[in-house]
Amino acid sequence: MNRTGRGLDAGAALRWVAGSQYKLYLTDPLLAWLPALTSPGLHRPEYTAPSEMTLAVALARAIDEHDEGRWVAGDTIGYARTGSGNEIDLSPVRIPSAAGPTATTPVESTWIDAGWRVDTRGLGAKYGHGILATKSVLDLDQPVRAVPAPMLASLLG
Repeated sequence: MNRTGRGLDAGAALRWVAGSQYKLYLTDPLLAWLPALTSPGLHRPEYTAPSEMTLAVALARAIDEHDEGRWVAGDTIGYARTGSGNEIDLSPVRIPSAAGPTATTPVESTWIDAGWRVDTRGLGAKYGHGILATKSVLDLDQPVRAVPAPMLASLLG
């Protein structure tokens, strides 16, 4: 969650992007399944939601390991809106580096194998690069790369 409620633009100046919003679900993604498992008839979450939650937790942990105290401060993840109103699941947040402040890579989560290139458009239009976390597609040849969500979570851990 980005404490200020704003994500970062990928520009050289790392400007804040108005309209970014808080992410509030930094908890074990399996908790999303509990209501459906304990109360028959309740809707089970689509796999995209637990995938996004898993990536959010993995990213928050990685940021906190890199810059201790960020998780407690509520300054590890956030989301942004594209010009058309669509959500970017995990917008860039500022992190320190040896070369000075930089930003994390924006991530969009989707649990699909086919038609995934359509889902790269929002990231490409807003940031010019990013990662689309998919069910199983790996394609590193474009500015918005497709990486299987389980692989991305492992790399962040």
